[in-house]
Parts: sequence; structure tokens; C-alpha cells
Amino acid sequence: MALYRPQWLYANKFRLFLTLVLFTIVVVYLGRPKLSLFFSELELPSVEELRNDSTPLRWKPCGGAFINGSNVVDREGNEPHRKMLLSVTAKDADVDDVLKALHALQVTCQSRPLVETEKLGKTFAKFLIALKNYTVFHALERKKPSAKRLLWVCKNGCGGIADRMKGIAFALMLAMFSRRVLHLDWGPQQGLSELAFLEPNAIDWHLMQEEREKAYLQDNHHFYTKSSSINGVAKNLRKLLEATKKESLQWVAVNTNLSPSTLANTVGYEWINNGMASLSLNNVHDLNINLIGLAFRYLFKFSSYLLQEVRAARRVLGLEHTRYVGLHVRTGFEGWEQHPNVYTKPRQWSESISCAYRYATQHFGNEVPIFLATDSKQVKGMVGPEYRGQIRCLDNVVLHVGKLKKLHSKTKAQVKESLFSVWVELILLAESHSLVRGVSGYAFLAECLCFMPKERTVRALTCTSSYERK
Repeated sequence: MALYRPQWLYANKFRLFLTLVLFTIVVVYLGRPKLSLFFSELELPSVEELRNDSTPLRWKPCGGAFINGSNVVDREGNEPHRKMLLSVTAKDADVDDVLKALHALQVTCQSRPLVETEKLGKTFAKFLIALKNYTVFHALERKKPSAKRLLWVCKNGCGGIADRMKGIAFALMLAMFSRRVLHLDWGPQQGLSELAFLEPNAIDWHLMQEEREKAYLQDNHHFYTKSSSINGVAKNLRKLLEATKKESLQWVAVNTNLSPSTLANTVGYEWINNGMASLSLNNVHDLNINLIGLAFRYLFKFSSYLLQEVRAARRVLGLEHTRYVGLHVRTGFEGWEQHPNVYTKPRQWSESISCAYRYATQHFGNEVPIFLATDSKQVKGMVGPEYRGQIRCLDNVVLHVGKLKKLHSKTKAQVKESLFSVWVELILLAESHSLVRGVSGYAFLAECLCFMPKERTVRALTCTSSYERK
């Protein structure tokens, strides 16, 4: 015979369950602002702290010590870290100052063979002259109160480093073609790492306080152009281009992550098409790689204290003056929400590691190390003894710079290390001979810094190069 339970007992349990659920929701809701406030005030280092703290970071390798390869040279007989990225002919010598600015970034490029540097210089010849002319224009015009100006602004979110640099490259091209003075404004915390680690190079892109007051007046035009629907982008882009050509508009502000090739595809604007035609670059992939790389090198140089940390990390990893393969595995789990296109399964991460090992062994033998950069401690744990120390990584904390406010469990020291790590690992990936990578804007930016040829980039899951897939 079934045990009888009165109806009121079930009703009380249901009320208790609802009460607990509602209580939990209220606690979480009320606690969120406090957590956010606590993190913003106590955990996030300031730009000044990052700049002025001279205490070096203590980089540690994951999985033990590595052998320093400082006596290893490139098979071509040259130390890879002494290669010049671009060289031009004597008749192009008037762009020598621009070339010096491009090399001020102090990123050395193993992926670009020496025989290609003159070819690269010829490809960029017209555009280097355009950069030289814009440098002179910018210096003269920015002193004039009435100068027409274009502001790239990071407001209400602007993505990670790669998204920001795509948009900034877009803004530079637009400023050049529309004859406007370019300014960059990340806001107080949006560009914490950029403001701390990047310095102006060929032009002064800072937004001074008196300029800021004018730039954000309500009668100035602001455009928020993101990579969403094609029709939406085309409509916003058309309005933006029309605004930049208006003499009556002194300031035009844009928050965008559009690639510079978007301008090359613009129809009906002769002043844009003429400018893009001078680039001598037809392939969209090459156009973006080269323009973003040129824009970054033209606008920025790395701070001396960041480069000091890069050198220290190289020593710890045994990557000094030696050729190595770069490997980037992105999971999206550390510090920000999961991206739908990112490899999400441990099997895929393991296959990426195996691909890099096979690629390096097949092309160079066991003597060439592999540098692993990833956003996941779990991935680093997959580098077992079977790789015999060939795969090397840093034992560091990683974050996504676009999601700083979502981190509540990191200390200020961990955040500092993470902000340095973002740029240290980017530079080490950029300097690799070949790059094995999945879906990642971060790895794409590493390619851009050295104008990495397609045949030197390898898709992790198929283990084929971009050149082989074309």
C-alpha cells in the first residue's frame, strides 16, 4: 500500500524551492556591481603603474628548463633576428625616413626570406611615398586649429587587439585618402595595454585634452561601423565616406573593426579607388596582411620595457638567434566568453599540437623548437614528455584585453603579467619562421607584423599551408 503524503507538503517544498531561486537571483544581481567596482578599483593596474614599475617579470617555462640556442644560426648563414624586413632601390631613397620608422618596431622576421625583401620594397614603393607625404601633412596640419580631423575611438567595446588594429588600419587609410589628421582614443581603460606598451612612431596620434573637448561635441559626426551584415556595413560606410569629404565637418569619429580592404571594395568613390590602386596589391588576403602590418609599424613602436621583457622571455625559452616554429591554440575559455568559431574541444587542441610537431620535424628535423602561445593552461598541460622539450611555452596567466572587466578572480600582479604576456607572446609568434594556427585574430595580427607569406602559415587541423589551399 502506497504511503500517503498530504498535498500541503508538496506545496511547501515548491514554495521553498522558489524562495531559494529568487534569493539566489537577488544576491547575484546585487553583488555584480560590487564585484565590478572592487575589480576596477583594486585589481586593475593603471597605465602609469605599468609604465613606471621597473620590477622585471619572472618568466618561467612550462615543463622545465630549455637549452639556450644562442649559437644556432639560420641555414642561410644569417642570424634571423638581424634581418631587415624591407629594402628599396636607390631611386626610392627619399622614403628612407619612413623605412626607419617601420623598422623602429624592432620586431624581427624569420618568415620573410632575404631574397624577398627587395621585391617587397618594390611592391610598397608607391605606398611608402604616400606614407612619407602623409607624415609631412600630419605634422603641419595638426598644429592648425581649423584642420580637418578623423578620430578612431574605442567606445562601448572595441574587441581584442586584432579587432582594434584592423579598425585603426582602416582609419589610417581613410585619413590619408580624405586628407584628415588622424587621432586615436582608447578611453581610460579600454586600451590599457596599448597605452602602456605602444608609443607613437611616425606621427603623433595622441588626442590632447583641448582636442578631446572639440572631438566629442554633439554636432560632430560619430559612426559605429562594425563587421555585421553586409548591407549594414555598406550603408554606414557610405555615410562615413560622405562625411569625411564634407568641408563643413571638422571632426569625424569612427569606432570600427573593419579591415582596410573594405575601402578597396568601395564602389563609386574615385578618391578612394585611386589611393588603393597605388598599392599594387590585388589579393584581398595580402592586402589586409600588408596594410595592417604597415599601419601598425607606421603608427606604433613598442616601449623599451616591453622589449626588455621580450628579450627575457626569449632567453628563458632558448629562442635567441635561432629559427623556430610558432604555434597558437585558442580556446576562448580564459577571461571571456566562448567564440563559436574557435576550436572548442580538447581533441582539436591536441591535434594542433601534433600538427606543429609533425610540420617542424618534417621540414627542419628535431633541432628546431616550437613556441606555443595559448589562452588555456589545459592546452599547455597537453605538452607531454613525448615532445622532448621541443615544444616550449611560458608558465603565465593569460587574458583577453577586450574583457578586462569580466575578470574578478585575478590579482593585480596576475593582471600585470597577463597584459605583458599578450604582447610578449604576440611578438614571439610574429618572429617565428612558420606559424601553425587555428581561427584567431590574434594569430592573424602576428602574421601582419611580419607580412608573413602564405606558404609560411599552416592551418592547424589540416596541417596544410595557406599557399597549398589557394
